Amino acid sequence: MRKYIYILFVGLLLIACQKESTPESLTPQIFVNEVQVIGSNQYLLSGSYDPIGKEVVNSATFHYGTTEVMEQSIVAKLSGR
Repeated sequence: MRKYIYILFVGLLLIACQKESTPESLTPQIFVNEVQVIGSNQYLLSGSYDPIGKEVVNSATFHYGTTEVMEQSIVAKLSGR
Protein backbone atom coordinates (compact mmCIF):
# COMPACT_ATOMS: atom_id res chain seq x y z
CA MET A 1 0.00 0.00 0.00
CA ARG A 2 2.84 2.34 0.84
CA LYS A 3 4.35 1.73 -2.60
CA TYR A 4 1.15 2.91 -4.32
CA ILE A 5 0.97 6.05 -2.22
CA TYR A 6 4.58 6.80 -3.17
CA ILE A 7 3.86 6.29 -6.87
CA LEU A 8 0.75 8.51 -6.62
CA PHE A 9 2.75 11.22 -4.83
CA VAL A 10 5.55 11.18 -7.44
CA GLY A 11 2.97 11.30 -10.26
CA LEU A 12 1.23 14.33 -8.73
CA LEU A 13 4.58 16.00 -8.15
CA LEU A 14 5.56 15.54 -11.80
CA ILE A 15 2.24 16.97 -12.99
CA ALA A 16 2.54 19.98 -10.65
CA CYS A 17 6.12 20.74 -11.72
CA GLN A 18 5.53 20.95 -15.46
CA LYS A 19 7.13 23.92 -17.14
CA GLU A 20 4.79 26.90 -17.19
CA SER A 21 4.33 28.73 -20.45
CA THR A 22 5.43 32.35 -20.69
CA PRO A 23 2.50 34.76 -20.35
CA GLU A 24 1.63 36.66 -23.50
CA SER A 25 1.57 39.98 -21.67
CA LEU A 26 4.23 40.81 -19.09
CA THR A 27 4.11 43.78 -16.74
CA PRO A 28 6.66 46.44 -17.74
CA GLN A 29 9.26 47.55 -15.21
CA ILE A 30 9.84 51.19 -14.32
CA PHE A 31 13.01 52.33 -12.56
CA VAL A 32 13.28 55.78 -10.96
CA ASN A 33 16.67 57.30 -10.09
CA GLU A 34 17.33 59.67 -7.21
CA VAL A 35 16.09 63.24 -7.64
CA GLN A 36 18.86 65.67 -8.54
CA VAL A 37 18.77 69.26 -7.29
CA ILE A 38 19.48 71.65 -10.17
CA GLY A 39 18.67 74.99 -8.54
CA SER A 40 16.91 76.50 -5.55
CA ASN A 41 13.51 75.57 -7.00
CA GLN A 42 14.42 73.10 -9.79
CA TYR A 43 14.81 69.34 -9.64
CA LEU A 44 15.53 66.60 -12.18
CA LEU A 45 13.75 63.26 -11.97
CA SER A 46 15.08 60.54 -14.26
CA GLY A 47 14.56 56.86 -14.72
CA SER A 48 14.16 54.08 -17.22
CA TYR A 49 11.50 51.78 -18.61
CA ASP A 50 11.79 48.13 -19.65
CA PRO A 51 8.78 47.00 -21.70
CA ILE A 52 9.81 43.32 -21.33
CA GLY A 53 8.92 42.44 -24.86
CA LYS A 54 8.84 43.97 -28.28
CA GLU A 55 6.75 47.03 -27.47
CA VAL A 56 8.27 50.42 -28.23
CA VAL A 57 7.51 53.43 -26.07
CA ASN A 58 6.79 56.45 -28.27
CA SER A 59 5.64 58.86 -25.58
CA ALA A 60 5.38 59.17 -21.82
CA THR A 61 3.67 61.57 -19.45
CA PHE A 62 4.74 62.41 -15.91
CA HIS A 63 1.82 63.22 -13.59
CA TYR A 64 2.36 65.19 -10.39
CA GLY A 65 0.46 67.22 -7.85
CA THR A 66 -0.13 67.93 -4.20
CA THR A 67 -3.06 65.48 -3.92
CA GLU A 68 -3.69 61.87 -4.94
CA VAL A 69 -5.49 63.11 -8.07
CA MET A 70 -2.14 64.23 -9.58
CA GLU A 71 -3.88 66.96 -11.53
CA GLN A 72 -0.78 68.34 -13.26
CA SER A 73 1.23 66.60 -15.98
CA ILE A 74 4.18 67.14 -18.30
CA VAL A 75 5.28 65.23 -21.40
CA ALA A 76 8.46 63.33 -20.58
CA LYS A 77 11.54 63.62 -22.79
CA LEU A 78 12.51 60.18 -24.07
CA SER A 79 16.11 59.39 -24.88
CA GLY A 80 18.21 56.36 -25.70
CA ARG A 81 15.78 54.69 -28.10
